[in-house]
Amino acid sequence: MSRRLQKELRDLETNGTPVGIKLLSADDFQTWYLSIEVLGDTVYQGEVFALRFRFDSTYPIVAPSVTFVVDDQYTAPIHPHVYSNGHICASILGNEWSPVLTVNAVCLTLQSMLASCKRKERPPDNDRYVSHAPSDPRKTRWDFHDDSAVLYVRALAPYARRLRVTRRRAQELLVPQTYISAYQKPRSGSQITRAVNTVGTCTSSYGVPDVTW
Repeated sequence: MSRRLQKELRDLETNGTPVGIKLLSADDFQTWYLSIEVLGDTVYQGEVFALRFRFDSTYPIVAPSVTFVVDDQYTAPIHPHVYSNGHICASILGNEWSPVLTVNAVCLTLQSMLASCKRKERPPDNDRYVSHAPSDPRKTRWDFHDDSAVLYVRALAPYARRLRVTRRRAQELLVPQTYISAYQKPRSGSQITRAVNTVGTCTSSYGVPDVTW
């Protein structure tokens, strides 16, 4: 784990983070904080959020625990797939996780998820889930009902160089095949764009017995 995170941290410090994303702190290999802002004309214009990444010895085989920070300084974005306690319903953090995915890739996906939002609203089961939620969202059983949320994720050429594979193969690794709904040719030599289904309508059932969603 530490070797992988050392490499990711070195890449973040050397190559920087994507536009709208900043590394706030990475003092150890257990917890990292990054800020995320959605630029342009979106429902979150002017708002800045913070993500908390918690790693354990299973990373990168298993996804890190990723939540939006909720404290005196930050709040969780009001979004159909983000609960008020900061937990995120996104398949990239669960059954669609791939060991090739990085902190940068997760941030890009969540930034795209926010950018695609047209109306601010909480998940329909927000109050019930928050009252029963585990501290680690990875213990939640998420149900993804809808594949209509099409988002764009950009895989930058440096990923391919670091992985020593072709850019197209790097894209396939960064975005699990089950996400893919369409493909667009690269707009330039430095970027590949795929349309992907990252999250749909989400509900949870952790700690709520005998409930049908």
